Amino acid sequence: MYYIKSLIIIIGTIIYVSIALTASMLFGNQTFARFARSWSKFLVLIIGIKITIEGLENLDPKSNYVFISNHTSMTDIPILLSTLKYDARIIYKKELEKFPIFGFGLKKSSFIGIVREEPRKAIESINNAVKAIKAGASVIVFPEGTRSQDGSLGEFKKGAFMLAFRSGKDIVPVTIHNAYNILPKGSSKFKSGPAKIQIGKPIKVPPKASKKEEEELIAECQRVVSENLNNK
Repeated sequence: MYYIKSLIIIIGTIIYVSIALTASMLFGNQTFARFARSWSKFLVLIIGIKITIEGLENLDPKSNYVFISNHTSMTDIPILLSTLKYDARIIYKKELEKFPIFGFGLKKSSFIGIVREEPRKAIESINNAVKAIKAGASVIVFPEGTRSQDGSLGEFKKGAFMLAFRSGKDIVPVTIHNAYNILPKGSSKFKSGPAKIQIGKPIKVPPKASKKEEEELIAECQRVVSENLNNK
């Protein structure tokens, strides 16, 4: 059954990537976001992930946000995109573009790749993300910088919050439960299972925040996600 599901995912992804990229060139990036959400729902269905959501009432459907989430699995992306009904752009590591099919889709998409080892290119990526936010898009950031090795929460890096500080948009802490058990880092074999998303209340970013205010805001986001993980 696993191999049949894998084949369906590969074929489906090829179809979605082809249609989404063509449609986005003709009708704009928001079209790609809609296809990305549809593709994510397709993956969630085929893998067999049953998602429960808490906190959707905290969000204003007419606003856009910087979503900050823990990161334990490659399935975090489809779980979030299938749940958040926004024109949401993922900030991802450029090295993910090396993945067959999926990587090509990322490279050509409206999502934003970042090369952390090259400061100039990293700043350029952040500038592109800020422009997208000011144009009305939301952005999903994984502030740990990489997937967790064991499902625990890593330290939040300050650079991940630059988008919020520079755009002035509210930050929404998001906690994903159990994605690690569906597809842990280092494994290529997924399995069905439940996943839970907790959406926190938006945290306002002070205009021209001081260094101390920035540090306090980052600590608050980490506290919220950590407490949610520890209180399943």
